[in-house]
Amino acid sequence: MLGKPTATLRQQEVAPPRAEKPYLTIHFNQTSPLMETLQRDPYLWQKAKARARFQSHLLSFLLVNALLWVIWAFTFPHHHGRGFHSEIPWPLWVTFFWGLGLIRRGMAAYGGFSREQRTQREYERLVSQQSGVDPLDKYR
Repeated sequence: MLGKPTATLRQQEVAPPRAEKPYLTIHFNQTSPLMETLQRDPYLWQKAKARARFQSHLLSFLLVNALLWVIWAFTFPHHHGRGFHSEIPWPLWVTFFWGLGLIRRGMAAYGGFSREQRTQREYERLVSQQSGVDPLDKYR
């Protein structure tokens, strides 16, 4: 320990030794993210993911279509001698067909018309036909 100041050595001798922090801390009383995903209700988790995807698509739809209509408004020659033009605005096609897809996605996310939900209802119907038990009895 040559070359180190004596004041530092005295501080180290007087101060209580500190325990070094480990690089990896493991807590057994806390749940890990993996455990949380295993404890989720899979049906509700899928429903939440579908609704979040729909909300994301809705935001994209609104922003992109607003931009397309603004581009059309600034580039289309509105004053070309006639009071009313007979052309259909080109952003209307994008808005219409994308809107149809968005309505379908919204119905699947919020209305119970997704493929998984229809499959589940059909499965429950087949099980009830086979066993003679109403699958909705567990909710009554």
